[in-house]
Amino acid sequence: MTDRVKKLFSVIFEIVKWGIVLWLLWPLLSFQAERMSLWRVVLGVMLIVIYVGKMFYDFILGNFKRQKERYTVADLLLLVGAIAIIAIIIGGTILLVGFYVVTQLQEATSQP
Repeated sequence: MTDRVKKLFSVIFEIVKWGIVLWLLWPLLSFQAERMSLWRVVLGVMLIVIYVGKMFYDFILGNFKRQKERYTVADLLLLVGAIAIIAIIIGGTILLVGFYVVTQLQEATSQP
C-alpha cells in the first residue's frame, strides 16, 4: 500500500469511528421525543471516553514520551490514566447537566 492509500484509509476510519459514536449518542439530543435506549447511550459514552482519552494520550503526552526512554508498563499506565481523567471529566459534566435538568424540571412543576 502506498502512503496516500494508508492516509486515506486512516481518515475514512476516523470518520466512520466518530460517525458511530454520533449515532450512538443521537438519542440524547431528542430524549423527550422518543424512547431512549440506555445501552446505546452507555456504549456511546464509553466509546467517547476511550477515544477522547486516547487522543489526549497521543497529542498531549506524546511529546512527553518522545523526550524520555520508552517503557511499555509506563506507557500503559499513562494511557489508562489519561482515559480515567477523561472519564472523570465527562462523568462530572454529565452529572452537572443532569442536576441542572432535574432542578429546572422541579422548578417548572412547583410553580402554579
